[in-house]
Amino acid sequence: MLFRILQFRNMAKEGLNDPKGFAKSQAKEAIIGALMVPVIGLILFLAFLFMLSYTQVFGGPYGVAKFFFWLLAIAYAIGGFVIYTIYSTIKKAVKNVKDEMKKTSAGTSETSHMRDAEIIEE
Repeated sequence: MLFRILQFRNMAKEGLNDPKGFAKSQAKEAIIGALMVPVIGLILFLAFLFMLSYTQVFGGPYGVAKFFFWLLAIAYAIGGFVIYTIYSTIKKAVKNVKDEMKKTSAGTSETSHMRDAEIIEE
């Protein structure tokens, strides 16, 4: 209970000091937390299928279990690759947009300062 209170206190400080970073970290933690349960479940299910397919723990190797094990293992691997590719593409696109916005805002601020300096000199 005391640890939880201290954790809330630290989270409140972080939220007050850096609201943008705090929101980003909380969203990241929520997404990871939401994905952990299904991923762990799928890994346990694949482990169970592997045990049915290649060991004699549950009565011997079953051919149907081998088929489903490899079908699901390949499907999960391809799905993970596709999700990672989409994630990295979105991350690069966002970074490029941020860089362009910084270049644009830096260029406009320099020209506006130059205009202000010209007006003051006149």
